[in-house]
Amino acid sequence: MRLERALKEEDLASIYQLKNKCRAELAIIFSPFADAPPSCYPGLEVLTGQAFLTWMMY
Repeated sequence: MRLERALKEEDLASIYQLKNKCRAELAIIFSPFADAPPSCYPGLEVLTGQAFLTWMMY
């Protein structure tokens, strides 16, 4: 999934449903937008801002 805008809460809900449908244990979402909402869903992690940049360094 590729969005050309910041994530919204309904996007997270959709990604969470897809994660569960695929029976994945973890889904990591990378967003270059610092104002992306944090995830309140188990197994769904949103990396933005400094966390995103730190991950990219490795």
